[in-house]
Amino acid sequence: SKATVSVLNWFEPTTTTTNHLTMITTDITLQGLESLQAQVEQLKGSQTEMYSGLNNAWLIFGAALVFLMQAGFALLEAGTVRASSVSNILFKNCMDGVISAIVFWYMGWAFYMGTDKDNSFIGSGSFFLDDMERGDFSGWLFQWAFAAAASTIVSGAVAERCRLGAFFVYAVYLTGFVYPVVAHWGWSNCGWASAFNDRSKCHRFGEIGVIDFAGSGIVHMTGGCAALAGAIALGPRRGVKSVTAEEKDAAKKAAVKKATEATPVESRKAVTVNLTAEVIEDEEGAEKAVYDYRFKPGVSDGQFNPHNVPLQALGVFILWFGWYGFNSVSTLAITGGAGKVASKVSATTTIGAAAGGIGALLFNRVLVAFKKREKTWDIGSLMNGILGGLVSITAGCAVMEPYGALVTGVIGGMVYVGASAMLQGLEIDDPLDAFPVHGACGFWGLLAVGIFAQSKNVEAAYGVSSTTGFYDTAHGGNQFDVQLAFGVCVALWSGGMSYILFFVLDRLGWLRVPAEFEEVGVDISEGMGNAYSDHAGVGMVKYTPECDGEDDVGDAPVQPAAAPVGPSEPIAA
Repeated sequence: SKATVSVLNWFEPTTTTTNHLTMITTDITLQGLESLQAQVEQLKGSQTEMYSGLNNAWLIFGAALVFLMQAGFALLEAGTVRASSVSNILFKNCMDGVISAIVFWYMGWAFYMGTDKDNSFIGSGSFFLDDMERGDFSGWLFQWAFAAAASTIVSGAVAERCRLGAFFVYAVYLTGFVYPVVAHWGWSNCGWASAFNDRSKCHRFGEIGVIDFAGSGIVHMTGGCAALAGAIALGPRRGVKSVTAEEKDAAKKAAVKKATEATPVESRKAVTVNLTAEVIEDEEGAEKAVYDYRFKPGVSDGQFNPHNVPLQALGVFILWFGWYGFNSVSTLAITGGAGKVASKVSATTTIGAAAGGIGALLFNRVLVAFKKREKTWDIGSLMNGILGGLVSITAGCAVMEPYGALVTGVIGGMVYVGASAMLQGLEIDDPLDAFPVHGACGFWGLLAVGIFAQSKNVEAAYGVSSTTGFYDTAHGGNQFDVQLAFGVCVALWSGGMSYILFFVLDRLGWLRVPAEFEEVGVDISEGMGNAYSDHAGVGMVKYTPECDGEDDVGDAPVQPAAAPVGPSEPIAA
């Protein structure tokens, strides 16, 4: 038909018809490509939003695990101190979380991550989180949990003798200023030692800066050195002293003279509390205890032993559990290659903890055998050795191979035992061994990165491959000096700034509780009441030093034999 001929003529391969077909095909192709591109962009947006959600959930999960470590710290400290100070130390642990959250909200984060000015020493801006993007709050939450951990480390070193007011001051000072400055140095995008500083705005020390993946130096050294400063400023705890007959007679004469010269009312009160570490007798002739500072002659070390080992052990297990959030989630993401890095971090963390426990246990056994010619297994060394191994592996958990984690952990456990013995020799009373575990092992953890870091692991975790440790056979080590310099700076800053604060508080008379408060126990003297309602004699009454021998390692604490002292009863030494 004519219509068929017309259509066939239209499809003849003429120039005109070819151009028509080309235009139609091009138009269809462009429309398809535009539609496909729009779909691809939509998928990319959905994927980005999904990745962002997963990474935010990862950080919130990690923050919860790290904050759970506060429960571990609380149990460990409660079991380590004497029974007369349990309520006080638990109160301080709870207040660590409360104070750090508020302070890190209004100023800590600003000094850590504030970017209003390009300053390699301290951040500025973002006070009260005023310019925080919605997706960044998970990052703040995760970093707050770290700040709270640094503050809690100090509470153990000053336990049983620090005033609550002084505790409030240093908690604000540490979480709001001292710790954020160190974190800015090592983890911000402008810190002078930060691996995340691209040098576009701020100077950076070293090739890529310090490698402190989860905070051996930034968190643990900061808390550990502040703890050492507090322990030095406060001095040792007070304990019961054994005295000679001559000392007893002299004390009795002094008490009689004091009572004779006093008014009748004062005479009755003169023998109520012993403030001078002497033995006296009350009106009924009952002997009163003698008190003096730890490490003084006649003050047996056994009375300062932990009062509840099960609480200690449970605390250590909770801390170990929470450490997987501390280290593994420090990848700050779970998508992409970060998941593989996190899995390796979990493995090295486990190996480091186990190796630390073995190293401390065996090294302590050797030292005791050498010193006292006897062999003993000490659970305290095992537990703190585990923590020392965890602290030691925290800096290099992402850049070491498993064998490096093993060696780092073993040496970390030995470092803990050695540092603890050093404090004993220097007569520095650190009830929780906070400095040996966190300060000394934290410093070793930084140095271990400069020895055992592998270039392939550094590339996976940080995106660069030129920085390695001494033990990387494929490359020459070039990171040790950076790690050493950063560790020294953290020690000087944290220890120095903390000691200044403690020194000022001490001069003002605000740092340490009065002697009579400490002797009866800070739970009673601070008005908190006994932690154990049926515990007999929460103070240090009628302690018998002969019960614990010559300061044997692992001696069980000797419980006082006196009746409990209630908050409303008169204080009796």
